Amino acid sequence: MTKALAPIRRGFFSRFWKQILIFLSVFGPATITAISDNDAGGVATYSIAGAKLGYPILFLLLIITFLLGVTQEMGMRLAVITRKGLADLIREKFGVRTALFMFGALLIANLGVLITDLSAVKTTSRMLNLPAAP
Repeated sequence: MTKALAPIRRGFFSRFWKQILIFLSVFGPATITAISDNDAGGVATYSIAGAKLGYPILFLLLIITFLLGVTQEMGMRLAVITRKGLADLIREKFGVRTALFMFGALLIANLGVLITDLSAVKTTSRMLNLPAAP
């Protein structure tokens, strides 16, 4: 009787592990993206929001992580199917002017994040009585 159940169990476990691997392949990049967004400005914002609003907004973390996973998965599908990057697809669909505007705005936002990160390094070095970075 155990020989008859062996293929069923083996099939169940292989399907189970396949589903787990699919879940982790989508959830893994989302988790990495969610963790990588914890820069100095983000930590300060999270701390202030947590101090003022408390635990009731904690459920948003689950929603945001899910949305990051969906975004990563959509970007991955676009890249795999079209074999083009985001800039190429935006340029083809909306034109060069729109692409330049969008990536110019992205450049400005990233420069702002870089400035806040560098100011956090300088502030932290002052707090710890370390030599300040120039």
